[in-house]
Amino acid sequence: MLQILEPGKVYVWHTPLSEAVPSLRQLMSTKELERLKSFRKEEDRKRALISYGLLRLILAQVLKKDPREIMISRTCPHCGKEHGRPQLKEECPESIEISVSHSGQWVVIALSLSVPIGIDVEEMRTGLAVDQLASQILSPLEEQEFTLLTEDEKLEAFYVYWTRKEAILKAFGLGFSISPKQLSVSGWRQPPRLISWEADPSMTEKVNCYSLHFAPEYKACLSVIGLCNQILLNEGATLIRRWEIENQKEENVAWERSS
Repeated sequence: MLQILEPGKVYVWHTPLSEAVPSLRQLMSTKELERLKSFRKEEDRKRALISYGLLRLILAQVLKKDPREIMISRTCPHCGKEHGRPQLKEECPESIEISVSHSGQWVVIALSLSVPIGIDVEEMRTGLAVDQLASQILSPLEEQEFTLLTEDEKLEAFYVYWTRKEAILKAFGLGFSISPKQLSVSGWRQPPRLISWEADPSMTEKVNCYSLHFAPEYKACLSVIGLCNQILLNEGATLIRRWEIENQKEENVAWERSS
């Protein structure tokens, strides 16, 4: 039985890379461990540890199961590789929707009951060719506003547009498999909202967007296709540290029995 998630609420866990403890490997499947080993950069390995390990700790708390027994698939519908949207492979009375994002020093995980969700976090990095990148994601309506901004404003506005569009497309399970130029969202200083979608104008009535704030120099957005009465923010570090304590106790008991 589900113990935490309630209809109409979205639950978000935010976690810094400093919480990527090695013991999280024990929670990962064979495929996840193989993908972990494929990363060359230490930061990418830390993101994977938290993305894979913390998600199982969250679901274990929700489902009241051993986190090592929870089945998760990340098979990409486009190429079949293990880098797609995580999906729970468990029998539940209601579907659990999952969305994961990471950038810089942060990993965010969002869960909901039945309503599709998409979350995106981005570190605002300077030195980018912002005008060139903006031309690839902004609709003609958005470009009109963007060209009037100062260089400093353009950097922040670009990431606002980016996170809003990616969150929306992730909620539909699309990612950037379609051009983000087909979508128009509200101005960067306005509350997030989907204004138009070329492929389906009716989507503007179905999508709700929310700005999230985890740390300075980061932009984040949550998109929900359906009802959202409340967003509950949680620190993933709490679950990870609790897991470390419990895991150490189990190892101590096993050692004592073998002595």
